[in-house]
Amino acid sequence: MSERILLMNISNLKSAIISKVSSLNDEKLLEEINRILDLEVDLVSSYILSLEEKKSIEKGLEDIHENRIYSTEQAEKLLREWLGK
Repeated sequence: MSERILLMNISNLKSAIISKVSSLNDEKLLEEINRILDLEVDLVSSYILSLEEKKSIEKGLEDIHENRIYSTEQAEKLLREWLGK
């Protein structure tokens, strides 16, 4: 899906949500919607990755694409060796 179509869909979705919320009169429901939106803001702001973390993720994805992966058993064996067990 192109970014332009995605942005249009997001824009339409936002408009639909705003319209629905604007028509609500139930205080409890509005409070719950606000609580959910506050949770989303907290989640987004708490997951800001450092440059080092982003590079590590990119390297991991590159390893996956290059088939440089280990099975669970292989990873556990390597870990035991690294820990000297």
